[in-house]
Amino acid sequence: MSKSSVGLIGAGLLGQSIAHCLLRSNEAVIGFDIDPQRCLELAEQGAQTVASAADVCQQCRTIFLSLPDSTVVAEVIERIRSKLQSGDIVIDTTTGNPRDTRASCWPRGESLTWTLPLLDRAFRFDPERD
Repeated sequence: MSKSSVGLIGAGLLGQSIAHCLLRSNEAVIGFDIDPQRCLELAEQGAQTVASAADVCQQCRTIFLSLPDSTVVAEVIERIRSKLQSGDIVIDTTTGNPRDTRASCWPRGESLTWTLPLLDRAFRFDPERD
């Protein structure tokens, strides 16, 4: 496990491209996709793959989401929520509705700090901040 590894959840066309750019920039990438073929493609590029989205979150403090839609983002956030740590950065590149993503991240009043306002879709998890 490396604190400097970048996580990737979702390795479709966009996720594969994100992994490619990160790996080309000498970033270590740890990824997961529900499709084993997509995980194999990530590994062929040089990424490490893991068995679940939660495993990505246990090993990475910066995580890209590249998922089909906002509904899937909400499902994944619910699965990984307990693995996120204060200060983690999640960058959602999903083609979806930002309002739906925000709603799925704040259903219980968790505090999130937006770290990249121009992208509008990146958030920093901070459960201790009011």
